[in-house]
Amino acid sequence: MFDQDQVALLKAAALSRGVTLPPLTGLDVQSQAVRIVESWGGTTRSGIDYNSRIVLGFADIAGANPEGQVNDSIRTLLTAIADAQARRSITVDLAGSGGAIENNAPIAITLRDEGLQTIRSTSAVVSGVGSSAVALALLGLDDVFETYDGSKDSVGVVATIASAMTFGTNGTGPRLLRYRSDYAQNNDIFGFSLADGTNRMIGANITGASAGSYVTSGASYSPRAYGGLFTRGLTTAGWTDTAPAVGEQQSPTQVQSRRASAVVATQTDAGLLSLGTGDVLAVGLGSIVGALTGAVTQDASGLTFALGSTTMTCRYLYLHHIKGS
Repeated sequence: MFDQDQVALLKAAALSRGVTLPPLTGLDVQSQAVRIVESWGGTTRSGIDYNSRIVLGFADIAGANPEGQVNDSIRTLLTAIADAQARRSITVDLAGSGGAIENNAPIAITLRDEGLQTIRSTSAVVSGVGSSAVALALLGLDDVFETYDGSKDSVGVVATIASAMTFGTNGTGPRLLRYRSDYAQNNDIFGFSLADGTNRMIGANITGASAGSYVTSGASYSPRAYGGLFTRGLTTAGWTDTAPAVGEQQSPTQVQSRRASAVVATQTDAGLLSLGTGDVLAVGLGSIVGALTGAVTQDASGLTFALGSTTMTCRYLYLHHIKGS
């Protein structure tokens, strides 16, 4: 009755309406569907077949009489699934009350729609606190998009900088990456000041490229948003010194007044990134001058990343899921 993609959409629709779901790990597809529908409808049944449980669950969701109004409940469910399927753009709100975060500690973040209405809460993990060449927050892309699969899908991403960042240490600056689950491959966007402080650059790289691509932006360039597109064979990168309207979703092309791109050198399937459902998105700061002291704090203004004496506060990430085949 259900396939895995339909169950993923059903799960996303339930979560978007505040349904608390039981553990689904290890269950077959039909059992997952039954648990989701019955949790949503509020009644658990046993002793009857799966299809009957699904139909009665549909009726429960709509508050309908199973004998008379099952079609109404099915329409309600299909509308919810369509809403979840259409939601390919999500705003990640990094604000919270975590304070100073320890290395590898989880933090609570919020997923919002285009109007900044809450979809659900999820978590990220902080990395690079202490001596490190990065200070990052990491989140699972399949935690954000229920049907994400990096072996086929691409992601557009924009990070906003809450106020003018401080390039206090030469050779450091804002970074965005999409990692494979084992961190062996990545798409990489990296903006930084040169080690001698004479220029600021935005760059794109990807595992398998002959080299990264970097564009100069001037010694005093002050980025207010940066981002790009991540595919299996391409990274585009850019930044802008124009501050976006607070909370207004931006596409990567809107924040690329300076831009660069990098491609995998061998454009065969074997040469492209080997990604999957466990891919990780990382946002924060990076260094080209080796390890520095990293720190991350969370408050109502978002996440503040520090690396050496360079600091950046990021409140919103705008993620755009591009389905592949």
